[in-house]
Amino acid sequence: MWESGERVWESGEIVSESGEIVWESREMVWESGELMWESGERLWESGEIVWESGEIVTESGEIVERVER
Repeated sequence: MWESGERVWESGEIVSESGEIVWESREMVWESGELMWESGERLWESGEIVWESGEIVTESGEIVERVER
């Protein structure tokens, strides 16, 4: 399903090529490859989370920039 070789199991979990589960079933995958959480956060392919406030947060939790909505 994903260009990177990740696949989505019936449970909704996304599993990487190594077999590691990287996301749980409550999130939705957009056609663009972005991951949209129910809370309104987006996880981009780069691993950054974009909050509704427009802040971009890296996996480490650091806010790296703000984006215009």
